[in-house]
Amino acid sequence: MPFFIPYDTKVNDINEIITPELDEILGEAIPAEFREKLDTRSFFDESDPNRAHLPEFNGCHIFGSIPVNRVSGELQITAKSLGYVASRKAPLEELKFNHVINEFSFGDFYPYIDNPLDNTAQFNQDEPLTTYVYYTSVVPTLFKKLGAEVDTNQYSVNDYRYLYKDVAAKGDKMPGIFFKYNFEPLSIVVSDVRLSFIQFLVRLVAICSFLVYCASWIFTLLDMALITIMGPKWSLRYQPDDKTKGILDR
Repeated sequence: MPFFIPYDTKVNDINEIITPELDEILGEAIPAEFREKLDTRSFFDESDPNRAHLPEFNGCHIFGSIPVNRVSGELQITAKSLGYVASRKAPLEELKFNHVINEFSFGDFYPYIDNPLDNTAQFNQDEPLTTYVYYTSVVPTLFKKLGAEVDTNQYSVNDYRYLYKDVAAKGDKMPGIFFKYNFEPLSIVVSDVRLSFIQFLVRLVAICSFLVYCASWIFTLLDMALITIMGPKWSLRYQPDDKTKGILDR
């Protein structure tokens, strides 16, 4: 298939790394397995001489899943004889490692959960033999709410690019796309915990007490302001018909 960058794809950038909300995960955790299909009719137009024939399908479309252990590893996408012993050598002038990542995740495939590398692209027209390296750090994350559980794997990523002309002499990096992954020795559990009735009662009493305390201070400050500005008769505590007297008033 021809190489193209879909609309609304981040070019030479990655998505923001965030932890989804619990309700968002439970609402979008729908397992699936699919791949995008290219409609070739959009490239064909008999009235246009430049589009009267279908383009040459010279791009690669890689999709699927690979079982890996929870240890450090690497996925390499490169050409023959680049770093490997092969009987045939790929012509360097025909190699281009510009690429689009539609979806990249660890664990079960949930198409509605966004990942840092989803819908991203790397494109370098001047240097097609660029080495692209992604360093991912994977953290197993379990979401739990009302008996429902969603087992996912969040990951952070750092991406680097190296030009072939700069690293060819060293021989430590070959042109291609490399995904290096490392599973962290910890896991995150995000759960929804309900309060007991006693805890709810204690918190309710504490909130009501705080509201009463704030109201008393507001009443006192308002009373002091009225006395200062308009005199004692405007006090909220003023009682003109009060006949009771204290000991010092007798």
